[in-house]
Amino acid sequence: MQFVEFEQIFDEYSHSINKFEFSSDMKRKLFSFMQVVLQKNKVMNLTSIVDEKEFIIKHYIDSLQFLNIKNFNEAFLLNNEMNFLDLGTGAGFPGIPLAIVLNKNNIHFVLVDSLQKRLDFLKEVIDELGLFNVKLVHARAEDIAKDLLYREKFDFVLSRGVAKIATLAEYLLPLTKVSAFAIMYKMLDCDDEITKSRNAIKILGGKISNCNYIYNLIDNEPARQLLVINKIEHTPNKYPRKAGIPTKNPII
Repeated sequence: MQFVEFEQIFDEYSHSINKFEFSSDMKRKLFSFMQVVLQKNKVMNLTSIVDEKEFIIKHYIDSLQFLNIKNFNEAFLLNNEMNFLDLGTGAGFPGIPLAIVLNKNNIHFVLVDSLQKRLDFLKEVIDELGLFNVKLVHARAEDIAKDLLYREKFDFVLSRGVAKIATLAEYLLPLTKVSAFAIMYKMLDCDDEITKSRNAIKILGGKISNCNYIYNLIDNEPARQLLVINKIEHTPNKYPRKAGIPTKNPII
C-alpha cells in the first residue's frame, strides 16, 4: 500500500472522529507505524490483523475514537496538562496512535506491557517517529498499580484488553486520579457484564459514567463503546490483589 491509498482510507473512516483535524504529518507517521508493525509481525507476534485496510480501521480508527470522549475534549480545548496510561499496550494500541496525534508538550503518555520484547520494539518506533511524549514501562498491571510513582497519577487510564470489566477495573482504577477517568474499549453488547461489575467498580472508588461513547467501525458489524468510569474516591490500598487473582476471582 502506498501513502496515497492509506490517506484515502484513513480520511474515509476518520470522519467519525469529531472536531479533530489530522495533519499530513500525523497521517504519514501513522502510515510508517503500520508498515513497521506489519513488517515486524512477520517475525514477532504483534497483531492478528495483517490486511492493511482492516489494520487502519480496527487499530487506528478504533484507537482514535477516544478523541470523541466528552471529558477529553473539554480538557483538550482548555489546553490542560494531561497524563495518559495505556495498560497492556501490546503492539502500541491505543497509545501510539494517540501519542502521534496528540504530540504536544502538555500531553504525556506511559505505555505499560509485561513483555519486554514488545517494549523494545516500541522503543525503536518512538525514537524513529520522534514521539517525545511517550515513556515505556515494563511491568505487570498488579505491580505498577502498587508503585507510588504511578498510583493514582493519571487523568486517563486506557485499555483495549479483553478481560472482564470487573477485572479491568481492578487494574485501571488504582492508577487513575480521583476526579479522572478509566476508559475501556468494549463491545456495546455487554450489559450483563456491566451489571456484574458495578459493585467491584464502587469498591475500587469508581462509578460508571453516563458519558459512554457508542460507535460503529464498519456498517453491519456489532456496535462498540468506550466505557467511561469516573474515579470518585481513592482506591483502597489492598487493590489490586496479587497477580492472577483479579482474573481468576473478580470482585463481586
